[in-house]
Amino acid sequence: MIGINYKGTSAALSGCINDANNVKNFLMSRFNYKLEDMVILTDDARDPRQMPTRQNVSPINTSSGIEPDLVRSFRLSRSRNAWRVWV
Repeated sequence: MIGINYKGTSAALSGCINDANNVKNFLMSRFNYKLEDMVILTDDARDPRQMPTRQNVSPINTSSGIEPDLVRSFRLSRSRNAWRVWV
């Protein structure tokens, strides 16, 4: 999941990181997903590896070695639009 609030800019938002965290919590509580099986990138992260940059997003889209029966999903929350692409 990716949550971008653009804090400190003229386009600042307030709920996108919350959306990403809510989806994470939903998947963990409803479908028993494990945190270590998710990639969560937010623009308030302290760890540069968890920031939503091109460098951090690209490996997610091109990762190999995923088991055939697993579902991969990409979710971006920004502005009033939530984008969801199932791969």
